[in-house]
Amino acid sequence: MNTKELNDILEMMDQPASVVTTDTHDILFMNSAARGFWGVEGDTAGRHCWDTMRNEEKPCEPCHMCRIQPVRAQDWSYENKIKGKVLNMRTRMVDYDPDHPCFVEVTRPD
Repeated sequence: MNTKELNDILEMMDQPASVVTTDTHDILFMNSAARGFWGVEGDTAGRHCWDTMRNEEKPCEPCHMCRIQPVRAQDWSYENKIKGKVLNMRTRMVDYDPDHPCFVEVTRPD
């Protein structure tokens, strides 16, 4: 599956979904639901997951994304300061950018 096909599939989802690099924490794609959920307007170029989705000044310690298993989806939860509640996440590694390892993160704002 190529990048455009994955973007098209993620865009069809009602749940917030993003593609982020694990090494630089760059947001490469956010679907419309994620843009609305996180209050993002315009291009995500230059944005990082830790500042856009967590309001932090540097990558999280420890970074959960650095521990993702490449072969299966992982469910996890964390207390989000921006939303003021626990968010349930599902994350999986994907082939998206040939120069950077990437993951898809789906927020389940139950």
